Amino acid sequence: MRNITLVALGLVAAASACNAHASNCRAYSARLSYNGKLAIGESKHVTQWHSPCDGAINASAAKGRLTLLVQDGGVWREIKTGISTIFPRLPSGTYRLIVSNPYGIPTDYKVSLKYGTG
Repeated sequence: MRNITLVALGLVAAASACNAHASNCRAYSARLSYNGKLAIGESKHVTQWHSPCDGAINASAAKGRLTLLVQDGGVWREIKTGISTIFPRLPSGTYRLIVSNPYGIPTDYKVSLKYGTG
């Protein structure tokens, strides 16, 4: 009986260890591209997605400033703002990307994005 209990506990521990690694992203989106125009001081919602796994997010903007947000208890919380947003590992969650024009002239922007999908 003792051997069976130890084997069962060993299987539970092994299953837990496998599940801990199961949340790492093994698939990523294709490189996505978004284009548009921004007036002086204008911001636009570029895209929103849900990542079911822990993984990388890589976004950059030509002629614009990015803001990466995560949904936290029903509220959007800012993670980072800049011309690029690179995180080698972010937890699963729902994310939103905003592009803004902080420059003194209207601009055409181009945003590039890739993120974990599963």
